[in-house]
Amino acid sequence: MKRKMKLVNDSRAVSPVIGVMLMVVVTVVLAAAVSSSSQGILDGTEQTPSAVFSAEIVKDINAKMGPTEGTMSYVNIKHISGDSIDTKDLMIITENPKARGGNGFREIYPNQVNTYTGNYNGTAPMWNQGGLFQSQSDSFFGEYSLEPGRSMMADDWSNYKMEAEWEYSEESEQWDYLCDGFEVEPENGQIISGMHAMFADWDSVESGDHLNIKIIHTPSQKVIFDSDVRVI
Repeated sequence: MKRKMKLVNDSRAVSPVIGVMLMVVVTVVLAAAVSSSSQGILDGTEQTPSAVFSAEIVKDINAKMGPTEGTMSYVNIKHISGDSIDTKDLMIITENPKARGGNGFREIYPNQVNTYTGNYNGTAPMWNQGGLFQSQSDSFFGEYSLEPGRSMMADDWSNYKMEAEWEYSEESEQWDYLCDGFEVEPENGQIISGMHAMFADWDSVESGDHLNIKIIHTPSQKVIFDSDVRVI
């Protein structure tokens, strides 16, 4: 009788231990599952590149074009430091607060033709390699990568005849660059400068104005540059 009671007592003592062990096992399994799930989420998240940029906007400075004197305007965005970034993963949004009609924003997408000069059509801003854009390969926005020391640039010097005008569009019911009453189509040979492609109502811009430039990393949907740039 005593022996039987001892066995009963032993079995009762073991039961709580087994219960605790089972709880520990379940906890470990759950922790592993949560860790695996979290790692999967992290692996699927696009990392936002880290980079430092500077931007310069110049309006109507004196410039000599061959034998004649003239003026030119340009915007230059320079990658100062940080990660190398493929421009096909970038989008640029600019704002001209003074734009007539209240439509002061321009959106620049990679590999979407937005400028035609008579010599070439392509996507501004171009990779500033120090020569003529039309003679350089992979120079249009979306074709090159930015890395420290590289600049991307748009200008108006190569447009001797401007067809695009900032006007009210009856079709879209907003102000935009039009040619003969319709939205300008640079891919079809209608002339629009890089500066007009980059900024709404560029002709209204004066020295001392501030224009906003944002650069968005599209895979992560994060703004990696945002600056109000004073026009020189």
